[in-house]
Order: sequence, then C-alpha cells, then structure tokens
Amino acid sequence: MTPGSCSTTGEEFCDGRSGFVHQGNEGHEELRQRPGAAKTFRRGSLLSSALVLHKFVPDKASVRRMVLGIAVFALMGACGAFAQGTFQNLDFEAANVVPISGQPYAVTAANALPDWTVNYGVVQQTQIYYNDPSLGGTAVTLEANGYPGTVSAVVDGNFSVLLQGGQVAASISQTGQIPSGTQSLLFESGTFSFVSPEVSIGSDVLTLFPLTTHGNFTTYGANIPSFAGATEQLTFTVPPDYGAYVFDDISFSPNPITVTPEPDPVILMGIGGALFAAYRRFAPKRK
Repeated sequence: MTPGSCSTTGEEFCDGRSGFVHQGNEGHEELRQRPGAAKTFRRGSLLSSALVLHKFVPDKASVRRMVLGIAVFALMGACGAFAQGTFQNLDFEAANVVPISGQPYAVTAANALPDWTVNYGVVQQTQIYYNDPSLGGTAVTLEANGYPGTVSAVVDGNFSVLLQGGQVAASISQTGQIPSGTQSLLFESGTFSFVSPEVSIGSDVLTLFPLTTHGNFTTYGANIPSFAGATEQLTFTVPPDYGAYVFDDISFSPNPITVTPEPDPVILMGIGGALFAAYRRFAPKRK
C-alpha cells in the first residue's frame, strides 16, 4: 500500500496520508474530504475508538508531540473558518497549467500563480516552469501533480511552489488586506538545504517558529497581531546560495502562537556546575 491511497472494507479507518488502516465499527457513515486531502474516514462508536486506542500506549515524548500536533491542527482548523482578507490563492490550487507553445514545461506566471508576483532578485518574471526544477540557478517552479515532468514535492492538494535561490534570491509576493483580528500567519514548507527562508510583511522580516513536522514537511508560524486589518505585501523569499524551499497552505489565524523556549545550554551548564560544587562541599568525607 502506498501513502496517499488506502483500500478499506468493513470496519476500517483509513488515513490517506500515512496509508494506515485501523479497525472501526461496520456500517457507519463514511466521510470524504476534498480530493486534495486524500483522506477517508469511517466513523465508529466511542467503544470502537477505545478498542483501537488501548493498543497504543505512547511514551512521554510521543504525548508531547501529540499535544503539540493537536494544538497546531486546532489552530489551522480555526483558520479554515477565519476570513483571509483580500488575499487569494494562498494554497496555489488556482493554477492553470497551459504550456507555452514551443517551450516545454514553460507556463506564464499569471497562469501558474494567479494573484502572485514572481521575482528573481528585483526583476519581475512573466513566465516560470512547472515540474522542471533548476539544477542550481534561481528559479520559482510550480510543483504540479498529474502533469509531465519531475514533481519534487507537493505538500497538499495538486499544487505547491518551489523556490530556489541561486546567484540572486527567488521570491513570490502578494499585496492584500490582512483580516481584522489576525494574530498569526501559518504555512507549510519543506526544504532541500540548510538555508533558512525569509517571510516578510511589508519591510518587516517575520520571526518563524517550527510548530510540528509531518513527513518531509513542517508547519511554520509567526505572530503578526500588529498587522491585523492593514494592507501590506506578503513575501516569501529564498535567499541566494542555492537554498530551496517548497511552500503551501498559507493562512491567517485568529489565534496567537505560544512557544515554550528551550533552556539555554550555558545556563544549564552553570546550574550543573553549581550543583556539583555544592555536592563536593557538603558531601560526607570518606575516612
């Protein structure tokens, strides 16, 4: 069985992304989401759910990851019902792949990325490629399921956008009104390098927090309450030096992001040293 497809019969729960099949109650209502989500569910009773869950006893680390994941999915679920201002095509599913005659895999930027502007450095681009990533140069590529060529990575649905920085940066941007009540920005991303992307609103580069990881992709977030209700340019950039990031599922959320900072290693070493010194000072002397 391959990820993204499941065959279920009788008493089953099918997760199309992971390919796992679990037992549930027979004859319950089947719920199907949009094709891009590729998930199928069979709803069972509370008892059947308990019978499935009792087989899985997570450790503490798994519990922490599950809690964080639930919080992120709740945050993103709230975004689904939250207006996205005047921004459009934040999941890139409005792509219209019409190849340019005589240029394999070439498509106009307006058709590939409606509502977005593509720049290489400071130069706006009128055409890009689909399913034909660069081998080292600056490029913005539409990753398109179901079309010829090499699909490097599609995060969700049928389309994602790959940004590759070469000698100059690659960026996509869109100007719109950020919805009133916005607290944070969320998006999905995956990388093929160690170069960090930049996300900016206007001239302000946002502080990004990795929230949860699923497969090769990570959900990132940034707190942006000061921009709520403002009309600004939202820009995703991969700097020079050959970094590469794929982006998808951008959304504005009414919920702030709360991140617990990791303890500073220097502070931890200082505490450890103090405890060791106290032990040496007050430990009973051997005779």
